Amino acid sequence: MKLVSFWSGILETDSDGEAEYEIDIPQFSGDLRIMATAYKGKAFASTSENMKVADPLVISTALPRFFSPGDTVLVPVVMTNTTGKSTNCKTDISITGPLTIVGSKSLNADVEPNSEGRVVYQLVANQELGQTNVTVNVRALGESFKNSTDITIRPASPLQKVSGSGVIKGGVL
Repeated sequence: MKLVSFWSGILETDSDGEAEYEIDIPQFSGDLRIMATAYKGKAFASTSENMKVADPLVISTALPRFFSPGDTVLVPVVMTNTTGKSTNCKTDISITGPLTIVGSKSLNADVEPNSEGRVVYQLVANQELGQTNVTVNVRALGESFKNSTDITIRPASPLQKVSGSGVIKGGVL
């Protein structure tokens, strides 16, 4: 999930004291805090409100923060149906970088209203290091939903540095 922060700059209100500001919210689910400050002459005021942001179907993909070469990981994908009607979720997973999908790339799950459904994929990290991306696409409720995560494949332990010391006798070559 990505952080969300926007600044509108100064907006002028209409005769009812209302202003509009449109934003494209990235992959996000949760509460946004909307804050406003107003002024007229020497008078100032401020307020804030929370706004709940959620797709009709919220996707939560449980992935590690990084992979090491050779790691095998089960990836649960939880789909939360926030609507009042049941749905069939058709999911598929795609990857870029040095990862391999083991088994099916497409799975289905029925999800009841205001409930969760789950599918599980298996991934294996190749022996090479680098950046990867795991994207889960879900088709449900007549819409398409996407969850995309960037992950690194890095060594299991940090690089080692070896140092030492010694003595050289003067005058000897």
